[in-house]
Amino acid sequence: MTQKSEYGKAIFDLAKELNRVEIIERDLEFLDTVLSENPDYKMLLDTPSIPTEEKLKLISEAFSDIDEYVLNLFKIICERKLVHTFPEIYKTFVELKEEAYGIIRVECESCIELSKKQTERIIKKLESATGKTVILKNIVSPEILGGIKLRYMGKQLDGSLATRLGKIEEALKNVIM
Repeated sequence: MTQKSEYGKAIFDLAKELNRVEIIERDLEFLDTVLSENPDYKMLLDTPSIPTEEKLKLISEAFSDIDEYVLNLFKIICERKLVHTFPEIYKTFVELKEEAYGIIRVECESCIELSKKQTERIIKKLESATGKTVILKNIVSPEILGGIKLRYMGKQLDGSLATRLGKIEEALKNVIM
């Protein structure tokens, strides 16, 4: 386990123990957004030339409204000059939460945006098949022509028209005349 994932695991274990998973996840997500939208701020917090006390003061002032455990974690990674690893810490937290609560993320690739009814039907079938709660993300890719591709839990189910046509083309190439 990497140091980044150890921090993610530690904050998840603490959140679960304190029954504050949703609160802590919300604040981790907030920090992740702030850091991704402000790369200069992230770089500032990892800069060795600025005294650590000054950086910790900046963090306390800027993030006084977030959960105390998230704030303390953020200060620790700042002291260790690991602010650049925060996205991976947050990702580890989310992965552990989803695993613990039986949630899977599914990418559904289609040539057009799925309707609400289509999305609900796909979710219902996948939840029935996996026994897990499904979070579906629809990706529009006109090049698949029709049908859908599903990716989840290391699997890919390809029911796209482009793939079917490709298989027919290959079969026709192998026909001896």
